[in-house]
Amino acid sequence: MEELIETIRAAVSDGATAEARRSGLSACRAIAAKLGAEPASVPSRSPPATGQILDLVIARLRVAVEERERAATAMPSNNAAPPKP
Repeated sequence: MEELIETIRAAVSDGATAEARRSGLSACRAIAAKLGAEPASVPSRSPPATGQILDLVIARLRVAVEERERAATAMPSNNAAPPKP
């Protein structure tokens, strides 16, 4: 187990090579398997560019703001008089 952890440490260190990162990923998978996790599919392509990540974050924030605005307009005002019996 210690060897797997050291492999992961090397993979996440500054300046880690692509091979070290791949070894770290394998070590993570090995630990996850020992914990009973189901194997997951990891894309083999390179990670998205920073601009793509920002676009995704902005899109999700827009949806969250729209949902919050809809919820706020659907809620009655606190200043409204209570209904009469």
